[in-house]
Amino acid sequence: MDYYKLRITGEKKVWRKYFTYAERFFINEEETKFTVAYFKNIENSFTIEALNDKGIVLNESDFFKKKMAEFSVIERILFVRKSVLNRAVFTDIKGILFNEVNVRGKFSDSYLLLNFTTAVNCINESKSIKASFEFFSTLVLDKSKIPMEVDGFFLKDWDKYGGFSCIVNEKLKDTLLTLEKAKEFLIFDRIECE
Repeated sequence: MDYYKLRITGEKKVWRKYFTYAERFFINEEETKFTVAYFKNIENSFTIEALNDKGIVLNESDFFKKKMAEFSVIERILFVRKSVLNRAVFTDIKGILFNEVNVRGKFSDSYLLLNFTTAVNCINESKSIKASFEFFSTLVLDKSKIPMEVDGFFLKDWDKYGGFSCIVNEKLKDTLLTLEKAKEFLIFDRIECE
């Protein structure tokens, strides 16, 4: 079974037509880190804030040429615009939940956050190299520690700031790629497993 680190494109040609979000989540008006909410088993909906070059925007109509992206990330956690996420294609996928993600203010749509039921450290410490910059790092997973009962999980203890990385298997990767515009936004970096 192949495993992939899921991330989203940073290409300017893709993002020039979409607005972005502040790098923070809120639950009940209180700012929180995703990992803190995860370990408290909080299943509430999250709120995020839209940004333009002047700061926080509370009304979608204030964006003249930009629109809400089909996919986005905060703290490397993926969320999918509700209108493009067909939950029916995920019925055979094990180990995922979807949390509501609302945009603060007046917006025509909201998001669903791809939340995994499992967060583990399955890093092969002897083969992995953790450098200051991601592109100098080499992540190798320990096959014996990979949770086989789920199709995706959060990898913990790889990010030096305590964040998660989204890891998906081939089945979940193929399912995500069936969503509208997924091929434009989503990147799957194959991870070596030993």
